Amino acid sequence: AFSGPLLAVLGSEGGGFHLRGASSRGKSTLQKLAASVWGAPAFKQSWRSTDNAIESVAATCNDTLLVLDELHEVEPRDVGNIVYMLANGSGKIRSRADGNMQGVKRWTVQVLSSGEISLEEHMARANQKIMAGQNIRLIDMAADDRLHGAFDVLHGEPGGDAFAKRMNQAVKMNYGLAGPEFVESLIGITDKTQSLQSFSDKFCARSMTDVDAPADGQVQRVLRRFATVALAGEMATKFGLTDWRKGEASTTARELFMK
Repeated sequence: AFSGPLLAVLGSEGGGFHLRGASSRGKSTLQKLAASVWGAPAFKQSWRSTDNAIESVAATCNDTLLVLDELHEVEPRDVGNIVYMLANGSGKIRSRADGNMQGVKRWTVQVLSSGEISLEEHMARANQKIMAGQNIRLIDMAADDRLHGAFDVLHGEPGGDAFAKRMNQAVKMNYGLAGPEFVESLIGITDKTQSLQSFSDKFCARSMTDVDAPADGQVQRVLRRFATVALAGEMATKFGLTDWRKGEASTTARELFMK
C-alpha cells in the first residue's frame, strides 16, 4: 500500500500483485486494509468495468494504490490488455467529436488485484495465452495458504473469520491517514533517489543469493517489484506508521518472492 509513491522516485513502471485464492479466506480483507492507507472502504474498486473506466480510476489513483477486486468480473478477452495498460501508465489516444485529440490519461500506480483464479486461468476462458510480460506486470500470489487462510497471526482472535471481522470494522473507523503521512515524510528525505535505489539494489543482490533462479531480465523485474514493497514497508516502519520490527517487511517480501 505504501509503495505507490516510490515508483516514480525509483523510475519504476506500474503493475503489481494478484491475490489468488478460494472465497472467504481473507483476500478482500487484505485489500481493504491496504486501501485504508489511502482512503475509505470505497477506495477499493472492482474489476467489473470497461478499460475506459479503469483508465480514469487509475489516473485518479496516480502515485498511490489501485485496488481491484474480483478478477472474474472483467471480460477475459480484455484483461490482458488492461494489465499492460495499467503497468505502462498510459491510456488510449482518442479523438473528440471535432476531430482533435483528447488528452491522454497518464498514471504511475501500484496495483493490488484479487480473484479466485489466476490471470492465466481467466484469460484461458477466452482462449488467450498469457504472455510473460503480463505475468511480470501482475504477479500471481497464493493468498489462501497461510496458517489461517490469508493471515499468519490472528492477534488474539479465535479464528480467521473473527480476525477478518475485526479488521473490517477497523478500516471503517480508521482510514486515509497513513498514506499522506508517508508522503509527507518521504518529501523530507534529502538525496532520496540514491539512498532508495541503494536499498533496492542490496535487497535484490541478497535475494538472488538465497534463491535458485536464473539471473535473467524477467526474474530481475519481478524481484524489483518485491524490493519496492520491502522498501516501502521499511520506510513506513521508520516513519512510525506500523508496529513492525525493523527488517520485518524485507524478510516477508523476500519470503514471498522465493515462493
